[in-house]
Amino acid sequence: GLSFSELIKLSPFDLETTDQTISPANELEFSKDLRLYHFWRLLIDGLSLKQIEKKYLITNSEIQKFLLKLDRMGLIELHSNNKIKFLSGNRTLLRKDGPLGKILIEQTKTSFLNHPFKNTAQEHLRFAMYRLSPSSAIRYKAKIDKLINEMKIESEVESKNADSLEFGLLVALRTWESPLLQSIKEKK
Repeated sequence: GLSFSELIKLSPFDLETTDQTISPANELEFSKDLRLYHFWRLLIDGLSLKQIEKKYLITNSEIQKFLLKLDRMGLIELHSNNKIKFLSGNRTLLRKDGPLGKILIEQTKTSFLNHPFKNTAQEHLRFAMYRLSPSSAIRYKAKIDKLINEMKIESEVESKNADSLEFGLLVALRTWESPLLQSIKEKK
């Protein structure tokens, strides 16, 4: 199967840009075969069939099977000599409540957050709780979105560097009262 870091790279969420979201039918197909999804993302990322076969554990017959499946799904148009025309545009984003989104969220809980985070130069974990007004929370949500967008833009440039590494970034904001602060109950 795919590692968490592979899946996180392949599976961005963006609920505000539904015109770029994978169709529910295609996301369902991909959730049944994560190798097919990974293969499709490798193609979208610009790898040739030869590069995929050289770098990954995949047979030529599996490549052919995947190409035919992607053609049937309407994501590519397959031509002679395995020439590919992409038909899906930028439809690469997942719905958080879709089948692949649910897999990603579960792997976030079981793999990503279970890491021992040693706060080195390449890993960092911070958790904080503060009382905020609803308008401040909205402002922080915008800052989170801006940070993620900045990271995405920087990644588009740096991902071509030989020394670039995969990083996962999980940022969440919601109203929450820690169970640690519920030990003494309030009077009614």
